[in-house]
Amino acid sequence: MRFYSQGINAMRIIIYLFLILFISCSSTYNHLESDFYTIINMQIERNLENFNGQKVNIKTNLDDYIVRYFDKIDTDDFTNCALREKLGNAVFSQIFQDQNLQFLKGQKGNEMLDSTLIKVADKFEVSWNSNKISRTYLNSSFSINVSSPKFTSKENYALIGFAYGYEEAMEGGISVFLNKNGEWIYYTSLDAWIE
Repeated sequence: MRFYSQGINAMRIIIYLFLILFISCSSTYNHLESDFYTIINMQIERNLENFNGQKVNIKTNLDDYIVRYFDKIDTDDFTNCALREKLGNAVFSQIFQDQNLQFLKGQKGNEMLDSTLIKVADKFEVSWNSNKISRTYLNSSFSINVSSPKFTSKENYALIGFAYGYEEAMEGGISVFLNKNGEWIYYTSLDAWIE
């Protein structure tokens, strides 16, 4: 009987530990999911500031762009050196050094975005287009495109690809956001371009 009660106590402890682990992982996931949409919403609002009162198409189709940029950092010494100069060695290392860059590259895209969590002015009408979110005002040629945010392993920085403008005159890059005391703030932009 004594061994039986010790076995039951051990099972209770194991179940208790699994329960704590499950709750902890669930809480971290919910926090990261919330930050995911916070960054998307902040980037869209940043781009909307430049175009007051415009009718806008919003698309989430830039994941390939941000992944290609990460590959470029990994292989192109000029890009790597320019980033170090812009960000400083300490910030560059926190975001892009070794396993941090691999962590950024390994994050999934935006295949499963929930359109209800993208909060933009009420003037947008939500429609789904091939598993990508598209918020549209009909007859609009102005667009904002974003990637899914990519977070550093310590969740102190987030990067998001963006492009905005008219179909034949877009500009974009990658925004870097900093988590300062639990609040996400815009930090800087990288890889700025105009087409």
